[in-house]
Amino acid sequence: MEELKEIDRANINRMRVFIEGLLRISKVKMVVNGIEKVPKKSAIFLSNHFTRIETLILPYIIYTRLGILPRILTATQIFEAMPKEFMESVGAVPVNFPDRDDMISKSLLSGESWIIFPEGRMVKDRKVVEDGRFLIHDGDMLIDRPPHTGAGMVALKTQMAARLMRDFTDKHSMTRIFGFDYLDEFEVSIVPLNITYYPMRVIETGLYKQVGKLARFIEKGGLSPRYEEELKIESSIISPDVEMTVNFGHPRSITEYTPWVKERDVFPVVKKDPIKKKSAALSKVINGMMNDYMYDIYHLTTVNPDHITARLMKTMVKQKIFKDNTDNLKMRTYLSALNIRELINISFNDKIKHEPEAVVVEGEKVVDSFLEMAKAEELIDITKGVKRGNGDSTVTIKEKQFKWPQKFHDIRLFNTVEVINNEISPLKDVTELVDETLSLKGKKLKDETAKALIAGEEERFFTDYSMFYTEGQSKERKFGMPKINMGDNNIGVLLIHGYMASPEEMRPLNEYLVKEGFTVYSVRLSGHGTSPEDLRSRNWEDWFYSARVGYTVLSKLVKKIFICGFSMGGALSWHLAACGYPKIEGIVSISAAMKLVSRTSFLAPAIDFLDNALKYIGLKRSPVQFVKNNPENPHINYFKNPVHGVDQLLELIKVVKGELVKVKVPALIIQGGHDPTVDPESAVEYYNSISSKIKGLVWVDSPYHGIVYRGGDNKFKKIVDFINDPKKGVEESHTWIPG
Repeated sequence: MEELKEIDRANINRMRVFIEGLLRISKVKMVVNGIEKVPKKSAIFLSNHFTRIETLILPYIIYTRLGILPRILTATQIFEAMPKEFMESVGAVPVNFPDRDDMISKSLLSGESWIIFPEGRMVKDRKVVEDGRFLIHDGDMLIDRPPHTGAGMVALKTQMAARLMRDFTDKHSMTRIFGFDYLDEFEVSIVPLNITYYPMRVIETGLYKQVGKLARFIEKGGLSPRYEEELKIESSIISPDVEMTVNFGHPRSITEYTPWVKERDVFPVVKKDPIKKKSAALSKVINGMMNDYMYDIYHLTTVNPDHITARLMKTMVKQKIFKDNTDNLKMRTYLSALNIRELINISFNDKIKHEPEAVVVEGEKVVDSFLEMAKAEELIDITKGVKRGNGDSTVTIKEKQFKWPQKFHDIRLFNTVEVINNEISPLKDVTELVDETLSLKGKKLKDETAKALIAGEEERFFTDYSMFYTEGQSKERKFGMPKINMGDNNIGVLLIHGYMASPEEMRPLNEYLVKEGFTVYSVRLSGHGTSPEDLRSRNWEDWFYSARVGYTVLSKLVKKIFICGFSMGGALSWHLAACGYPKIEGIVSISAAMKLVSRTSFLAPAIDFLDNALKYIGLKRSPVQFVKNNPENPHINYFKNPVHGVDQLLELIKVVKGELVKVKVPALIIQGGHDPTVDPESAVEYYNSISSKIKGLVWVDSPYHGIVYRGGDNKFKKIVDFINDPKKGVEESHTWIPG
């Protein structure tokens, strides 16, 4: 029997350096879960198989995370593409190795571990289930077959061999002679694992282009389309923004199965029956074991938003639904994400676990990216919405192309939607919940989405408040709650509070607008309504994300939206308007930040830079992380102002200044004439910089910055007049009103 080559640690480390360099250059994000529960001896790692890069990545992960050197059963093509001696020295063993199974058993008995792909080949279409059975399509043999049972048979054979040797040596008092003491606790374990890639896109990275050139050059010499396809897919997966999630499952001990078979079934008496077939009992156990570990492997799939959207489209085709708008797809993907994440023992991508609203929030491209991929593969058409206030696009599924039976070696290029859907087909609980959302339509779908978004924002606030609560700094919890009030005139107003404040700052205006019949949503910006420490950990993009969630809530409830922001909320309002979101009919900017009076604003960038630099090099952070704040409304605003927060506010203002020319919607600018925080000249600069044809500027005679929370209702009446009729509402521009 041919012996396995000894693993060379020097070559293993060379391979490690190569892979680490590849991951660093490609900027792939690798996430590894569950490896801490893996046994370090005599384990058989069983994995799904989608790309050849897995034959390098899996040994690397196990070596670097566990410190063990696994062997891996590898396709013969790998040895054709890479030096045979080198591959053998890093633990790779070809599938056609002589006496392969016996050699694996011998290796396991010595304590070595193995990586095996029980699917028997790369499953390019990821279709592994047919009529409730595990079934793999062999693209070369053009047959459908079950996954291989060889790994289970080897594991069973090894475990029973250990038991036989132990029993024999114990019976004849030979244990110490042969050194078989370790067999008393010897146990072979099967460790299921799954690799999921997200997002999966064939994109034109630099590597992709070079591969294309190389492929065209070599093709003259006979490079097959199959290998060209594989090179394209591999180069796309090893690219920026791709997340590679590797989940290790709970080990299965082979001792669970040994009681159900007899030694003579596993080790037949060769002289009596050299061609003896497997007994019915053995076949039943082996097939049952295969079903168990394949179930484990596929239920370790990390479910991501692409899975949901792909499943929705697949089910739509089955139900003969070939048209829908993008907004509906986003809402169903979002609601499905919320429903499925309640399932236990399912792995979810961070987008689903921590920020499912990103699927539907205005400006996020989670679903749009997926649809653009489907369009590029000519599976759908996308028609842009043409009506003002309707940003939806219509998706038309091309039934013929969608159902076209792609060749096994082509499907990853021409129907990625099918591939992604196939990946979660074994997860019946997931697919059933996703399918259920197709029954939601029209107003019901929008109402459920808005309700879920609001609940999500409330939950996020409760979590943040609990985590960052600071005695003497945090305010009453009720002040930080985002607030929705439904109106009856199909016009919505998004209220955005200022820096270091909370929705309570906008309450007087909220109540006034509600009485006028508007639907009003007072958003809570991230880091606000909790504590200064929370605010210090946020950036301006976090605040803007909160504002976009607020816009998205209202977009599901009303036809027209007006954005009304105070101070920093005013700057965020201008940023929203500059983005051109379709339902924005106008903007009300109240004391919007542009030029700040405080000296802290001038020092903040330098202090924040120093703080981050010290943190980066491992030294103590700068002592000046907060400055004292004397708020006009001490029951609302923080007493400490994080320097980092001021720096982020200045960054936001810089961004807004550069895009004011994009603002074309009607605008009403309200500014306190004697504002001690924001230089009143800011209002004039905003007025002169925007491209709006309908615009007005109103001065409030007040010595305060917080003119929303203080003073009379004169300014509120101006706002209502503007919302009801923007053109008429700005007729008396550049006028003064009492504070």
